[in-house]
Amino acid sequence: MMRIIVITDTSFAASEAESIRILLSEGVDRVHLRKPQSAEADMRRLIEALPPELYPRLTLQDHLESTQRKYLEN
Repeated sequence: MMRIIVITDTSFAASEAESIRILLSEGVDRVHLRKPQSAEADMRRLIEALPPELYPRLTLQDHLESTQRKYLEN
């Protein structure tokens, strides 16, 4: 079975959280948040703008320890 995984751009977009929400609600299996130069606070704001039920379908490239522990681990 094939899975659809979307990888974000490295910079933040104005409506990125809404775009991620729509992608996941329309059938994308996972979104990989690729923000290598981002501040941890910016990454947290993006994640917090999403419904918590979508967190398990996100993966992070950066800020793994603190952000992933707070939002993404079950």
